[in-house]
Amino acid sequence: MNIVEIQHNFNGQPVKRSSTVGIVIHHSDTDFDAGAATIHQWHLARYDVINGQKVYWKGIGYNYVIRMDGMIETGRPIDTIGSHAGPTANGKTIGVCLSGNFEKFEPTDEQYQALAELVQYIRGTYGDIPVSGHRDWMQTDCPGSNFDFDRLNAMLVGQWEGEEQMDAVKIVVNGYPIDGHIYRDQSFAPVRQIVEMMGGSVTWDEASRTVVVQNYNGPVRVVVKGKEVPGVLSNGKSFGAIRELATALGANVRWDDANKTVFVE
Repeated sequence: MNIVEIQHNFNGQPVKRSSTVGIVIHHSDTDFDAGAATIHQWHLARYDVINGQKVYWKGIGYNYVIRMDGMIETGRPIDTIGSHAGPTANGKTIGVCLSGNFEKFEPTDEQYQALAELVQYIRGTYGDIPVSGHRDWMQTDCPGSNFDFDRLNAMLVGQWEGEEQMDAVKIVVNGYPIDGHIYRDQSFAPVRQIVEMMGGSVTWDEASRTVVVQNYNGPVRVVVKGKEVPGVLSNGKSFGAIRELATALGANVRWDDANKTVFVE
């Protein structure tokens, strides 16, 4: 995931949030690829009328903007109050805007991919907070009728079929080869196969869609939605990120670039 830091000159210092309970998705409502710098200029010109006085916005109201090619740009600092979903949401949510008009067309594949990765990145700091749309907080169509929350949620739990294409990679566990895959620049191995080769056991909890791994060091949870160990499902088989999985099991991992092979020892 590539996040580009955009330097904004704000109209006053953004205020820190005291709590963070969710992520709110928006669209820019434009037919062109509006970036964070452009949106910042628009928002600097906006104002609210408070007690009969114009109070101008500090600048861009979103914390992140995702361009049509999937590039993620920064808006307000991630830990500050935004101006994006009304007074009820602004003080306790993170605003993410995807560039485009999703009443007219769909987000690009690159935008969905970047958004899924950004949500996981944010959750790494703020916990498993929910994702909602601007329309869940205010009377608006934003982020548009063509934004597919089912697709986003499926990607977040590793169930989106369009994200299951993985390239082969060699993995050698204690001298024995197994088939692995490269997915989003990470090496993944079949969870059951690698764990049982290392003397552990695996069970599947359908209700929570969780792979539970048990070995002599205690329980290790491989949550397919990618909480502790990133995981994906492909053709009904669970795959875990090899480095995180092996490390959790007490093994060492090294990459042999010459032979394009992952060694677990």
